[in-house]
Amino acid sequence: MIDKRTRSRTSRRALIDIVIGGAIAAAATLGTLAYLHSPQRDLPYKDFFASGTADEWNALGGAWGIHDGGIRNDSDERGAKLMTGSPHWHNYSVEADVKLLGEDGDAGLIIRASNVEDGVDSYSGYYAGLRTRDNRLALGRADHGWKEYQTSVVPGDVRALQWYHLKLLAYGCHIAASATYPLTKTTTAVAVVDKTCLKSGVIGLRSYSSGGEWRNVVARPATEADLQTMLSEARASSKVTPLSTSIFFGAGSLPSHLALRPAPPEASVQSISSLRLSPASGVTRATIRGVVSLTSPAVYVQDSTGGVSVVAASTPPLKVGDEVQVTGAVVAHDFSSTLRDATVHLLWARTPVSPGAK
Repeated sequence: MIDKRTRSRTSRRALIDIVIGGAIAAAATLGTLAYLHSPQRDLPYKDFFASGTADEWNALGGAWGIHDGGIRNDSDERGAKLMTGSPHWHNYSVEADVKLLGEDGDAGLIIRASNVEDGVDSYSGYYAGLRTRDNRLALGRADHGWKEYQTSVVPGDVRALQWYHLKLLAYGCHIAASATYPLTKTTTAVAVVDKTCLKSGVIGLRSYSSGGEWRNVVARPATEADLQTMLSEARASSKVTPLSTSIFFGAGSLPSHLALRPAPPEASVQSISSLRLSPASGVTRATIRGVVSLTSPAVYVQDSTGGVSVVAASTPPLKVGDEVQVTGAVVAHDFSSTLRDATVHLLWARTPVSPGAK
């Protein structure tokens, strides 16, 4: 017969075993969570395009496919993206060989991206790309709009159907990019400090109007030494522009010198959805940026948050797809709004695609 003292000792041992088992399970759970949220998880990363697979990538727009050991976007869609990686990646770099397929656009790399959606600049993250319009390496930040931080002229110009090596690095709030033309070994670089920087996010490939091709995509942890090397390259290329001189272009990746009229400060531009919050009494004027989606019988402009009809005494010649900035008196409705007595600025003229022969 088991006495009370033996039963008590057995119960205590069982309780201790339960406590120890629970602690071990909790530690294992915390360890798993720490691993899943680690900024170093799955780094370094190397693409598998050469082996014919891209299963870990997610396309948002574009026409993507494996081609000759790389990945290719044959679409001239504005802002097509291909994304992969961990949302917890923090201090790291991404680099790749990049080729533009057309003469009118840009192609490059995205870093620290989140909230990624279909559409032009419809993500939060940093982008560095090679641009044929002005033969520059451009670095900026997208936040469902575009803020260009810094550009640098690429020696020998940016040409379609030529390979360039592009690198984009984020370390703390320092963001740096470089581009090298392999045939001449010429490198140009840019760098900024973003005091309200995005802290982490995934990587991506992006093209704007031109289509593009990428190969040898590599992401790896970044160190202070890596940052200093890129800052030295940026100083050698050009002086770093203070962040206060950056320019906001709204819904498209438009170089400032291509804008037909000066744009007002970023703070004065509202999202279209915010117009519905305007008071019913009194006259409120507002400025929005977006893309023309209808020209007749009325002008209709959309951004990533909604649409607005525009009533203006006169407008520049507009086509569907043009990017515009509109200032007018707000007439708010339940599900949409109107801008009356409006002034329309054409920011970027989208050339329509010629119809195919029949």
